[in-house]
Order: sequence, then structure tokens, then C-alpha cells
Amino acid sequence: MSIEAIAKRLLSTQANFTPFALEQLEGRVYELAPHQQIMCDVLDRVISGEIKRLIINVPPGYAKTAIAVWAFVARGFAINPSSKFLHISYSDTLVNDNSSNIRDIINSSDYQSLFPYMSFHPDTQAKGLWKTNRGGAFRAASSGGAITGFRAGLIGSSIFSGAMIVDDPLKPDDAYSETVRGFINGRWKNVFRSRLASPDVPVIVIMQRLHIDDFTSHLLNNSGEEWHHLVLPAYIAGNKPYQHEGRAIPIPYDLPSGSLWPQKYDDATALDLMSDGQYSQRPIKDGGEFFGEAQLLVEGRPAVLENRVDQVYAVIDTALKDGLEHDGTAVTYFAHNKIAGIPLVVLDYDVLQISGDLLDTWLPTVEHRLEQLARDTNSRQGSIGIWIEDKASGTVLIQQAQRKGMNVYAIDGALTALGKDGRALSVSGYVNRGMVKISAGVYDKVCVYRGVSRNHFLTQICGFRVGAKTPHGMDLLDSFVYGVAIGLGDSFGY
Repeated sequence: MSIEAIAKRLLSTQANFTPFALEQLEGRVYELAPHQQIMCDVLDRVISGEIKRLIINVPPGYAKTAIAVWAFVARGFAINPSSKFLHISYSDTLVNDNSSNIRDIINSSDYQSLFPYMSFHPDTQAKGLWKTNRGGAFRAASSGGAITGFRAGLIGSSIFSGAMIVDDPLKPDDAYSETVRGFINGRWKNVFRSRLASPDVPVIVIMQRLHIDDFTSHLLNNSGEEWHHLVLPAYIAGNKPYQHEGRAIPIPYDLPSGSLWPQKYDDATALDLMSDGQYSQRPIKDGGEFFGEAQLLVEGRPAVLENRVDQVYAVIDTALKDGLEHDGTAVTYFAHNKIAGIPLVVLDYDVLQISGDLLDTWLPTVEHRLEQLARDTNSRQGSIGIWIEDKASGTVLIQQAQRKGMNVYAIDGALTALGKDGRALSVSGYVNRGMVKISAGVYDKVCVYRGVSRNHFLTQICGFRVGAKTPHGMDLLDSFVYGVAIGLGDSFGY
């Protein structure tokens, strides 16, 4: 095969180019793992111009930087030596090391023999900024530092002309600092976005999830743009789709169940790592996880109701006022089995902002949903009713519903008097013993609440911390804990 034919084949796809690029650095043959092939395929869609905004969430140590920074930039310059790349990460050391690796690939004898037109301008040798002899340039900067006098991409180019590549903009140690996290999130609007030559220049964000309000969440919920979103957790659970937030355009893929990278971690190790948000790509709040997602799943998957259930019921935690500054109203639906099967399965949930005077018109929709779930689960006793917290607007709602003849009950005062921490502790044994699971309907559900689109059930339940100040927006936690106590507790409900 001629040199021209080899060069053309390498540039045709990121999957062809990446092993070549990494071989120049490591001096050994490199074979792509399946998840790396998926990343390469998505990056091809950036090169072609199909994707303008891309987020890839993948665990640390899975070759994300090697593929999406080193190999991608080296390929981009081979396609168009006039390209302009802006590379951002949380530290100068990281971006400068990445800059050196890209230069080493381009300077390699094999790269130069295949792409001799791509060379460096002799006057630019700095790691943080270097130029090509065709007017292209590469700028490396920390996410918190000054980025002036440089813009990624070219205006009006008919071919690929560079990109902004943000790789782990937040240092893991700073993930739980609201000040630092807020500062980095604000950089998108205040700095990063203005560093594009035009809105058509692609932006690639590749990072591990560190916090429920991290840079990924900020872009999906607050940037005002749609983002193609590829999520690769350390363990693939039955190829179940990830719950995407905000204005995400999910990128599907087909991978077998088990470890994302079997050569790195076996199934058992990968599944164990899923308790860490950096590996599961489902971040949780700081302070020590109390209810873990793994506890609510069956071998990493949602529970399947294979037989009839005994009964279904709903639990509501109400708010007195609507508005973002107040608590919301949450409802959680349960299936209860007294003898056979999983003792308690969460079937569905909802959370909304609704004023107290409208709750009585909303309550029939809960009753209707409960009856529907009773039919879907072939419940022997059907729906046994709705339990409501007997305080604030809930007290009035209970009275109104009972006057209408609805099966509505007040949650026992001894249980409500325990407080959030006490209630959570009182039912933790049931969850820890595997008696409480969630259905696919809950696991897969994404809804908008307080202007944020995500799986609010998992975020709230798995984000609860004993002893920590509970923020607004944790309304589903109460309805969940009450429901566990009612279904599995003693005569007092816990």
C-alpha cells in the first residue's frame, strides 16, 4: 500500500488513527477496546460537522485523554494544518503534558512521513502555545486561568478547523467546594464560550462525573444549548439507558452486560466501583452515602416483578407553598409482597411544585395512577390507599380527601416526629437487607423539577446524608422513607 493510501486510511476514522497515534508515543501495538471504539465513532461525527456540542462521561483511567485529546488533535492537524485548538483542563501541568504528547506524535518519523505538510512554526516552542507553518495553532490553558488573545476554530471554514476540548475542568478534590465548583461552571458563560471563533466551532467536554451539580450538569441544564451526551459507566447493567439530564441528546450504543473494560477490571470489581460516582457516572452528594443505588438494584439491574404483587399504595409528602424557594410535593408508589417475591418495590414517583390550595384537584391523578399500577402489577388486593404526611397542607388535604370517600390515611405522628435522620435510620435496616428495590420505571425516569431535568428519585435518595443539613429539593426522600416504614415496619410504622 502506498504512503498516500495509508495516510488516507488513517485519516478516514478516529478508530484507524488512534492506535497509530498511540503507537508513536508508547512504541507498541495498540488495540482499541469496545468502549474506545465507541468514543472514536462519536469523535468522527465531530470531525464531519454533525456534532457541534459533545459531552463524554467516562471513568478515570479509561483512555479518554489519549483518544479525545492526544490522538484527536494530532488527527485534526493532519486533516487541516490550519486548525486552531483550545485545550482546557483543571491544571496547567495536565494541559502542558497533553501538549507535549501531541507534539511528540506529530514530530514522530512515521507521522512526518505520512503527513509531511504538517510542521511546527520555528518561533513557537512553548508548551502552552505553539503554531504550525500553515497558520494553525494549539493553546493549552487551565480552566481557572486567563484565556485571552486566542479563539478555537476558524470562521466560515468548509472543513474541520479545530475545536475547544475541555478535559476534566474540575479537580476531584474541589468537587465538593460549592465556591470552586460554581466558579468553574460560570466559566462557560463568562469565558469559554467567547473563546470560539464562531458558534459552529465544536466543543468537546470529556470528564468523569464528580458532583450532581458539576460542569456536565451545568451545561446540560443551564447553557441553553443541546449537547450530544455519551455516558460510559464502569459496569454496563443489561445495556440499560442512562438517565440523561436537561437538554441532552443521548448517544446510544450496544455493549454487553458486565465490565466496560474487561481487560482492566473484571465484572465483580467493576460492579463494586459503581458505588463511586466517578465510575458509575451517577454522582452523589458528599458526606457518606446512606442509601446506595446498588442496594436498590438486583445485581446491578432494576427489579422485575415476575409474579402478582399483594398490594400497591402511594405516599405523599406535601408542600405548603409553591415556588423554587419552597419544598415541593412528592409522591412515591409502592408494590408490597407479604410472603413471596421482593418485599417492597418502588414502582413510580413524581415531584412537582404546586400550591396547597390546588392539591385537592391534583390528588385524584395520584389515585388514578395508583389504580393503573394495581392493574399493571396484577395486584391481589388492588390499591390499598394513599398515605399523606399529617402536617402543613397535608392535614387539610387528608380531611378533604376523606370527606370525598377516598382511601387516604394520615401517616402516624410518631413517625413524622422522628425527623429526617431518625426516619432514615429507622428504615435503613430494610434497605440494607435487600428488602427494598426499584423498578425499571423508577430507574429510567427523568423529569423536570426546579428547572432541572434528571432522575430526581435516585439523586435525592442516594444523595441523602445523615447529619448533614438537608437542602430544599429533597422531597422524595420523605415519601420514600415513609413508604418503607408503612410497608415493612411494625404497628407504629417503623
